[in-house]
Amino acid sequence: MLIHKMAFDSFFISPIWIVPDDEVHVISWLGSRPNHNGSGILSKIATPGPHLIVPGSKLAGWYETNQFPVYLFRHDGPRKVAPQDRSDAPSTDDFAKLELADVTLEARVSVIAQIKGNTLQEKIKHVYNLHYNAEDQDERQATERILNPYIRLVLQQHTYQEYSKHIAAGKEVQDIQISTMTPDQLLQALGLEQDGSRIKGMNTTEDIEALALGKTILEKLDNIGIELSAINIDDLELPSEVNDAKNKSAIAKAEQKADLDRETARGLVIKQQNENLLAETKGFTAAIKAGAMGSDVSEQQLFAKLAQYPILEKTLGTNAKVIFHGGGKGQDIANQVLGALEASKD
Repeated sequence: MLIHKMAFDSFFISPIWIVPDDEVHVISWLGSRPNHNGSGILSKIATPGPHLIVPGSKLAGWYETNQFPVYLFRHDGPRKVAPQDRSDAPSTDDFAKLELADVTLEARVSVIAQIKGNTLQEKIKHVYNLHYNAEDQDERQATERILNPYIRLVLQQHTYQEYSKHIAAGKEVQDIQISTMTPDQLLQALGLEQDGSRIKGMNTTEDIEALALGKTILEKLDNIGIELSAINIDDLELPSEVNDAKNKSAIAKAEQKADLDRETARGLVIKQQNENLLAETKGFTAAIKAGAMGSDVSEQQLFAKLAQYPILEKTLGTNAKVIFHGGGKGQDIANQVLGALEASKD
């Protein structure tokens, strides 16, 4: 149904009412209840097919006989989806907030439920309980109301333990990964277990609290005539702002790595240049110290040698004019060249 089932409380106009194949309807005459087994002449729980309705009767509720999905936490707080846009499909309203030390997680859980009973007549008895015992008189919302606090409690405990473990290990919030519980782990924490196509209470476990929790959940569901067929954790994640921080962190790390790679490559080039410079410097100083050049070296001789070593000319630049001007002692010139090279290191 695309609207809340109790959105209207209508009287019948036609004396003939047809119930669809996958539903049962609660028909009330002048506010009276049907019998607990659903039978009655005036007030009754109508099974699929045509029914004769007497004046003064009204449709008090209708319920599905097939399995149906329930998306939990939908009615826990203010809803973002406008009333006219709501449906039984998954919604942005379907999440629980799990509060941790400095961040709030979002959890989404769904279950497959059904009105109890293997036969239509058995289901009718439980429809009576659902209609008259449930706070909301809507099978989805009634199931959600019961399950929400218990499942939130279990997820809160799980995420707190995971989160605390990562924080103790020194991880930043944006680097934390919260592992999602499997359906079996969630059931076990709730004191429940899968039994074929149904969920039942656990028979044996050392966790006495879990056993008591499972018993409570099943008793409350039984009181409104509902049983569970499956449970799934659809999502368990850090909120969008933390995910954004994660993405920014990943991008920053990638950029840092790229910068590091560039600097490493640049460093290798500089290292090779320095090695070349050292080799050529040794060659240059050896040349100006050579006996063939004597103890005095002229300006012309110095610039002639400089032309043989292009890397020196590039590195010394205008310093060469100052150092080589007028020539001088070979050893003095060599020391000035080495000092200039040392000062020009990157």
